Amino acid sequence: MKKLFKVLTIIIITAATMALLFKNTEIGRSWDGGIYICNWPGKAYDFCLHPDHAEFCGFNKDLWDKAKIPNRIFGLPVTEIISMYKFGFRRPDTVVIGKNVEIIGDSAFAECNNLKQVLGGENVRTIGSGAFYDCPLLEKVELGQNVETIESVAFYHCTSLKTIPPLPQLSRIESQAFAYSVIEEISIPDTMPEVGKAILRGTPWQEKQEGDYVMFGDAIAAYKGTGSTTHVPDNAKAIPQWCFVDNEGLDEVYIPEGVEVIRGNIFDKISNPIKIYIPKSVSQIAVPYRKWDSDFLVYDEYKTYLTIITTPDSAAHKYAVEHGYNYELVDDVQALYDNTLNQE
Repeated sequence: MKKLFKVLTIIIITAATMALLFKNTEIGRSWDGGIYICNWPGKAYDFCLHPDHAEFCGFNKDLWDKAKIPNRIFGLPVTEIISMYKFGFRRPDTVVIGKNVEIIGDSAFAECNNLKQVLGGENVRTIGSGAFYDCPLLEKVELGQNVETIESVAFYHCTSLKTIPPLPQLSRIESQAFAYSVIEEISIPDTMPEVGKAILRGTPWQEKQEGDYVMFGDAIAAYKGTGSTTHVPDNAKAIPQWCFVDNEGLDEVYIPEGVEVIRGNIFDKISNPIKIYIPKSVSQIAVPYRKWDSDFLVYDEYKTYLTIITTPDSAAHKYAVEHGYNYELVDDVQALYDNTLNQE
């Protein structure tokens, strides 16, 4: 009897202790099937567990000066930051990202008003949409050499961010990634398959670039021309969305052989007739950069202003016929490009 009483006592004490320890803990299912755990005893952060990895879901206590994203949680590598902070808690000025993190998720650090430095993260490959959106004090971001993708508005309106260190593996930058920050220096890879629209709009870096086109490697970052005729640089591979958004007074656009893609809505709005010379090398027209981007060359109400000049049976010819654009056929678009360029 005494032995039974002792066992019952231990069980009751253990249960009471567990109830106190876990009284604020919440456990549930995440949208992608993981186990979401909030306020686990001894952990200053929430997290989500999957069979082979863990996701960091935000600190749940006040933080000062510096905070570190763990490398592992319960033995599982932390590969993604879903969110950095929970609402209402004090945020540190420096964050060190663990070595296993590969993805900084959408809006993970958005509007973190205290954040000044982001360090570590040597294996980060993707910086998500709005990841550092509107962080006014952010001035230093060092994430190793493996970043491949910077998604839309990732560093939008970071008004203390002047420099981006070299990112040799970078191959994709989406729309307005650094727009309206104060970027003065950015290392540009020799080859960029393509960039989104207005990636550096409103930055000191873009303002000091000379010439009609702001090039980011071999990708067009912006068009700054004011003349009636323009010749796309002969090292460009694609025409990005909104490329000629400031097109007042523009009458002719010559595209050289070598360009392969014309994204959707490159003019946005048209107030006067424009001729666009499209060579046979262009195989894709009005292809969205992201799934929610425009999948049309211009808005229907401006279609009559645009005339496509191209060669017979080219992708541009077929596109014009299929979508009801005005068009004219010539023998050689590149020859027209060269002749008119030499006349300037």
